[in-house]
Amino acid sequence: STVSNVAALLRNLLTNEQELSASLICAGYDHELRRGVIYSIAPGGAVFEEKLWAAGGSGSSYILGHLDSKCTKDENGTNLLEKELDSEEDAIDFVWKAISLAMDRDGSSGGFIRMYVINRYGRKFISRLPSSSRSEGSESKHEKSPVQLKNF
Repeated sequence: STVSNVAALLRNLLTNEQELSASLICAGYDHELRRGVIYSIAPGGAVFEEKLWAAGGSGSSYILGHLDSKCTKDENGTNLLEKELDSEEDAIDFVWKAISLAMDRDGSSGGFIRMYVINRYGRKFISRLPSSSRSEGSESKHEKSPVQLKNF
């Protein structure tokens, strides 16, 4: 099976399961195409092949803003990361930070980050709690001082 086949399978799952509503990303090395591919799959089942990266769902505008802030353009107008990601761990941290920013600002983006790293050795599941960019150094972003409201 190829990445393209899996993207088609996910599209069918989204369109045939009425209870399921999600924006999905399917990516990897497609051995038939002989290149890496990234597909974004909209809740209605539309599939788009992306050139550099994919972001979907209600928090995607925050993720795209983060990506844009970390990129420069080359002479052809192609987006390039300012800092090269030197390792798998760098890439995981970069994605985790982007998703954390979205979750911190978008109430519909869930509360847990789930990622799969797929390479020639197999797959690895990674789950992390999001960071909180607004309350660095605080134990929880929900810790706030009580506020007294008059006349209530």
